[in-house]
Amino acid sequence: MVNIAWDINHDEISAAYGKRKVDSFVEVKPDARPTTDDMFQWLQARYALSRLIAVAPAPHEPTLQRLLKQLDQPDERNSHILNWIDKWLPAWVRLCWRAGVMCGIDPHTNRRIESWEIPVMPRDVHVPIGGLSLERRDLQAAAKLLFELNDVLSQFNFDMFPGGFWDSGKRCLYIPLPGWRGTTQSSDLAALKPLVEAMKCFGFVKKLYLVWLDTEDAPPNETIRRQLKAQILRLMPLAIFAGENAVDWVDLQELKGGFNANMA
Repeated sequence: MVNIAWDINHDEISAAYGKRKVDSFVEVKPDARPTTDDMFQWLQARYALSRLIAVAPAPHEPTLQRLLKQLDQPDERNSHILNWIDKWLPAWVRLCWRAGVMCGIDPHTNRRIESWEIPVMPRDVHVPIGGLSLERRDLQAAAKLLFELNDVLSQFNFDMFPGGFWDSGKRCLYIPLPGWRGTTQSSDLAALKPLVEAMKCFGFVKKLYLVWLDTEDAPPNETIRRQLKAQILRLMPLAIFAGENAVDWVDLQELKGGFNANMA
């Protein structure tokens, strides 16, 4: 049994997780689900979804609220959403900050957070998804992706290649990249290091796609696309993906459909 302590100082935690005192007792079991890990993953997912809802445009809110309602209890039937939040979302946030498209202020020192200060390793070091910046465009883009793909998340693995969408059936790896220019255009994709290292170990990726992800509906900026693609090609550990024509771009709708046209 795990009892979440409760007193007047925990009101902020209550608001973050959307739970009241009567909901703060959760039974966990050593040899059955939910385990303690399940419980904390569930709490983190509820908090993350609440943050995404807070920055999402109004038309996306009902879908995201529905997903949050599905997570009323720790339930393994929602494992695809939990895994997306636990595995992909932190990697995406790190990627956006390290790429220089996000900037913020350390609330404890009022000092600007430089992009190179965001840790890449280990994977369990998460960048906060609350505070740090007045405009969390990284979270807005993530909310847009979740709105578009929530019905097909279960077809992807988010653990094998951190920061990527791995379709083991088609052996396709999709890498969402931030499609907007930052205040400092460093084009530093170092946050993809765990993904690149995984590609060295698991050499069975048949096709690699880059996914254009932006908060705007405007056509992709071709200059930024060329810069991002060049960075990806330089990172590739396998010769098959080092050539100019070895990597293609897709959008969210193509990712949602598994991009079957290119697999014919």
